[in-house]
Amino acid sequence: MATKTPILRLHDDVLLLIFTELLRQKCLHTLSATCRYLRESSLSLLYKSCEIEVLRRIDANVFPPSSLWPYLQRIVVVDDSPDPPVIRGARLTKTGGVFEPGFLTDALRCMPRLSAISLWCSSRSSCHGVPWSTFKALLTLPCLQRLDVIGLCLQPDEPGGSPCQADLPPATLLSLKYALRDIRDLPRWSPAEKDALAATVRCTAASLETLSLPSESAPLATLYRTKWPNLREFALRGEAPLSTEGSPEAEPYIILLRNMPKLQVLSLELFLPSDTRYDLSPVWPPGCDATYPWPDLESFTLSHPQVDDELYRHLPSTLRRLSLCCVPYHLHHLQGSRGLYRQTGWRHPVLTSRQLLHILRQCSTPHLVHLSVEYAADNQEMVLLRLLPRAFPDLTSLTVNIYRPDCDHEQVPVESIARALSMLPHLRTLRTHIGFRASTSGLAGLMGGLIVREASGHDHDLLGEAINRSAQVLANLLSPSLETMYLYRPSKIRSDWLRFEVIRHGQMRSPWGAFKPKYQLEYDHGVLEAAPWD
Repeated sequence: MATKTPILRLHDDVLLLIFTELLRQKCLHTLSATCRYLRESSLSLLYKSCEIEVLRRIDANVFPPSSLWPYLQRIVVVDDSPDPPVIRGARLTKTGGVFEPGFLTDALRCMPRLSAISLWCSSRSSCHGVPWSTFKALLTLPCLQRLDVIGLCLQPDEPGGSPCQADLPPATLLSLKYALRDIRDLPRWSPAEKDALAATVRCTAASLETLSLPSESAPLATLYRTKWPNLREFALRGEAPLSTEGSPEAEPYIILLRNMPKLQVLSLELFLPSDTRYDLSPVWPPGCDATYPWPDLESFTLSHPQVDDELYRHLPSTLRRLSLCCVPYHLHHLQGSRGLYRQTGWRHPVLTSRQLLHILRQCSTPHLVHLSVEYAADNQEMVLLRLLPRAFPDLTSLTVNIYRPDCDHEQVPVESIARALSMLPHLRTLRTHIGFRASTSGLAGLMGGLIVREASGHDHDLLGEAINRSAQVLANLLSPSLETMYLYRPSKIRSDWLRFEVIRHGQMRSPWGAFKPKYQLEYDHGVLEAAPWD
């Protein structure tokens, strides 16, 4: 008879593996109720992370009990407090609010395992914030490795005040993400916010591996003067900063970010305000005396690429991901899927296929696995698409959004596109707005306060049939490695994506996936399972 080993006699590392699997299956809480030993042994997993939604200043009544503090490793706090009133057309600014120092900062100092903090705001208003004194206290937590502040402005402790200009002691933070909503109240930044970020950059530069900032309040002069010995990921997102002669904003990014030699991920997602007439400057302008500073770069994202940018011919062979799309996609500016973005008035200039061809011909990145591009079709479109398999033979994921003059669905060259891309031997995922237009005849609807006209039932059916035929043609002609396609379905009221899962003859669909198909289409080598996808 086999010997039975009581669970209490198992080594701690074996118990941890068992507990981890039970936690994944949502059974650990039940097991922990069986005896005190198992309860104490499982507490570090059961209460490893918690999320708190608060409507007012944090105190002991809304915070986890102190008996759990020794086990907490990650805390998420969501500010659900109401927005302040609007007086004479202007919304009052909240100072402090939910995240005022005191109980919150004292409690966090008593959590010896705490390594990650996320502070979020559920409101679209930019009046919610984190006081500078609270933010400083978070930076000094000895075990903290990751800090995310999302949708919350850094604010002075007193209205009209500014952060202390003295340097903070060095912090040990590895990741800092400070992100504001794309669409928010004016002004989009404040001098006090930029001063606070400058002080933060100086005290965290030696340890940071990941840094994400809003472009409007990013302290570019401090970024430029600071050494970044360990930074692997850097991102800017927001409106392109206005530059004046001699200001840090006037320097190209190849100069501003040259002190980041270990950079692997660089993302510059910048919007063009409607009241400006300039386009973004090249990352590396022609004639700029610079040396390429990021030899290990693996991922590069740039909105509004410029044809004369010298950067493309210097991109290293280590690059795996390249995105040269507008942010958000130009299609959201044209169609009804992102009405809020359309109301911002941001400009979305798009390259022609001839211009994009010129850029991609300069890239010597044969190991690229993901590419995202968009262009306005011209007579060089097929030359561009035929370049992709030759220049990037390892692609597994491709996003390509194509904009055409108004034309009938039958005039979209779906088969030519499919044949051009058929030589990508490893392609698994294709995401594309292939160029179909939304009809403007038929039913009326309300979007953004304006009356627009949606396609009639007949026109809507024609568009759906065209997209389904396109999916079948693509599945027939593209590589057998293809697994998933996302095809854009334009609408004047609400556009969306259709997801198609490629199921080949003899292949079983995974029963564990979250994808629930609405209908099936047959194609030459199997079936396509399809459903709308956000």
